[in-house]
Amino acid sequence: MGLLWVGFVSRSGVPGWPWPSGQWHVDWGQSYAFCAWAGGRLCSEAEWEYAARNGSAGDNYPWGDAEPSSSLTTFCTDSAPACSIPAGNNTWGVCDLAGNATEWVRDCEHVSYSGADRPDDGKAWTYGCSFFAGVFRGGGGGTCEARFFRG
Repeated sequence: MGLLWVGFVSRSGVPGWPWPSGQWHVDWGQSYAFCAWAGGRLCSEAEWEYAARNGSAGDNYPWGDAEPSSSLTTFCTDSAPACSIPAGNNTWGVCDLAGNATEWVRDCEHVSYSGADRPDDGKAWTYGCSFFAGVFRGGGGGTCEARFFRG
């Protein structure tokens, strides 16, 4: 994705860090704009959760139920090249859902997940926000607590 990000920054006018080795310190707005520019979108938190739990299998982590370790994710380290630990991929081969870098999702921040107004169809929850701050998932580099890696 590094070269695609460089192309986006140079053509879109959206400020960013054109680092070919990875995109760190990218805010929600930059992520949203990049996805639109590339013909996609940020996934909803429900979609991210589905991928991180291997769909209906309901695993605790993308790789299954084993606790995080350096053979499955960038556990307690800053980062690694994207997709460099394939043992941590989910069932469909999606990499880095836990560890390495956190991922922004489309939803906005809510004080609680309880309530009947939460979408139940996988769509992003973008209304009734506590304040607009994008939600991120996945436990970024340097995270050493297993709870941050759970789907």
